[in-house]
Amino acid sequence: MYKKKKLKRTIFIVLSIGLLTAASLEALLLSGMIEKQPKSVDYILVFGAGVKNGSPTPVLKNRLQKAIDMHGKYPESSIIVSGGLDTGEQYTEAFVMKEYLIINGIPEQLIMMEDKATSTKENADFSQKLMSGKSQEVMVVTSDYHLFRASYYANKAGLTPYRAGAPIPLSIVPLTHLREMMGIGKMLVEDVLD
Repeated sequence: MYKKKKLKRTIFIVLSIGLLTAASLEALLLSGMIEKQPKSVDYILVFGAGVKNGSPTPVLKNRLQKAIDMHGKYPESSIIVSGGLDTGEQYTEAFVMKEYLIINGIPEQLIMMEDKATSTKENADFSQKLMSGKSQEVMVVTSDYHLFRASYYANKAGLTPYRAGAPIPLSIVPLTHLREMMGIGKMLVEDVLD
């Protein structure tokens, strides 16, 4: 009887800790979705999100459309498109992103490519290396669920990040939120261990 009670208590405690952790991670994710847009920024930094057969995926297309909106608000800002080569693809995310922006009216001379990054952290770190001579205030453009982590890494790279989030299809919200919560948890653990 005592062992059964102890097992139930242990299960309850483990479940409670799990739910509390998940709720905390989701709260961080949601807090990142609050957009911050100043009067001016030096750069618009667009985080990659995969390409398929040389074209942007729907999620990436939404990010690029948000970048085009931000260009309308900050027409003098340079745009950095960041993303390396996906498995099985011929062109990097950055190349596909640049082409999409040019086709949609963004002047080519405003676009800089960072085409080596394979993670959110690398997007921020490698893009920061392309910036020089300015205060490095950046408008982070990514999917709304990804803003917390992208801004966090941009800040760690020495940038001053502001946020603009692109929507994602409702059908993929649960899965993307779950994945992102795990990404945030991993990021925070790595930060503590560094």
